[in-house]
Amino acid sequence: MSSRASPMDADYDDSGEILEIEAVKKLLRTPYDDVFQLSDDGLTYKKPDTLLGVPVQRITEDSPYWEQSWLSLDAFLAEEEQEEELKREFRRRVDLDTTNNEDLRKTFKRHQDKVSHHRKIRQVFKEMPSPHPNQLVSKRYLPSQGLCSQVTMYFLGCKVTDFEILANRGLMGMEPWDFVRWRIGKVLADRMRVGLPGKVDVKNVITNIGGKKSEDPLFRQALLLSARLQGRSNVYGPKKKSGSYKNPGKEKLTFGPKPRGGGRSAARLRSHKTEDALREEAEKDRRERKAARRAQQQQGTGYQGVNGYRHKMTAGS
Repeated sequence: MSSRASPMDADYDDSGEILEIEAVKKLLRTPYDDVFQLSDDGLTYKKPDTLLGVPVQRITEDSPYWEQSWLSLDAFLAEEEQEEELKREFRRRVDLDTTNNEDLRKTFKRHQDKVSHHRKIRQVFKEMPSPHPNQLVSKRYLPSQGLCSQVTMYFLGCKVTDFEILANRGLMGMEPWDFVRWRIGKVLADRMRVGLPGKVDVKNVITNIGGKKSEDPLFRQALLLSARLQGRSNVYGPKKKSGSYKNPGKEKLTFGPKPRGGGRSAARLRSHKTEDALREEAEKDRRERKAARRAQQQQGTGYQGVNGYRHKMTAGS
């Protein structure tokens, strides 16, 4: 029999970060009723304050709660098959390429990542009984377009499925989605409490709450514990340098411990990028949107979105 300690007994992560196992387990066991309180009619949340007025039942784009400025989750999900087709097409081109075309491989990798994102988002926000992304916090914390952008939903989806691993092992006192929205809301409330209203950016919190500089260290440690139990501790570690994409026809899958109670396999729940890489992607998207707005303002035209900006830059090159 192996003398190697169980992951649950370790007090440090493979990356060298300290894991306060007992403190993390105590946080995870927090009962739902200790955090959440509903209105008298049971239709909306009263507590925590960051969920005040949010409907309990999942909203749709026909709901009275819906804002017309919000991006459509349904429209995003409908794009998945197109991305699947693009992935297949560029895989075919890479397989036929004899010139080792790096741009072609990068394009294939980009569509491969998008497909991975789509699958995760569909899994969490369509197939699982999670509320709509815009029910994460109350409207006053949401950006004008809501939270249905690819990177934001992917970050949320990865967090939910990582905590589902812990829930399947009987470690959680509430549903994974509720735990995630509670901790994200707490960071937002803490920022307001210390007088940083300009820093109350929920997308920023979503992006960074799992990082090494997380404002909720126990939340990050819980993610590290989940990753360790799945045998993928590197996901929340430093970004690795990526080389050229090779052998796209063979995608190696590694399997972590199977969740208890017939839950989803850990392999299916696995995310494909490190947190640092995803944060870099989110920052790049933010810079492109800022550049797009500036370019449109200089030309005296309305903002046409980052895709229009990218198209123009490509056409001009």
